[in-house]
Amino acid sequence: MTNIIIAITLIATYTLVLCAIGRKVPKSLSQSVFMIPPHASWLWTVVIDTVAALILPTMMDVAGDNWKFLPFLSIVGLLFVALCPLSPNKSGQRYVVHMIGAWICAVCSQLMVAVTDWHHLLLWVPWIVVYVLRRMWFGWDTKVFWAEMTCFATIFILLLSR
Repeated sequence: MTNIIIAITLIATYTLVLCAIGRKVPKSLSQSVFMIPPHASWLWTVVIDTVAALILPTMMDVAGDNWKFLPFLSIVGLLFVALCPLSPNKSGQRYVVHMIGAWICAVCSQLMVAVTDWHHLLLWVPWIVVYVLRRMWFGWDTKVFWAEMTCFATIFILLLSR
């Protein structure tokens, strides 16, 4: 339980500090690396790697025996995201690895939630409602950021509830 609380505190502090410094919410959590001075971009890797290391043991404990591959793949995806910080060069290999890791992490983490306790997926309802409403009248630049925060929230709440 302590590891999960530390992970939540770490990712929340990182996110809030960078949003405060940048005076905006980034389009995605990964884009927050652009808010860090280049000489300190290692901070992104340390934060994401630490969160991954802190939550993996609990995720493995919570996952059913037949589903242990889901938290494993989720964390592997998160490690790829951490080790290949987002690059403005969308045609570069680092960008491709980052995006593949992000999708693997997102899909596998939410599949784990679905097979472990699907009720936690109801946390997606507010995001879906806002997405539909914003889509009808105007764009939503930060939809990916809030989707990522929802992914983290579903996993953290699932892990805290076990």
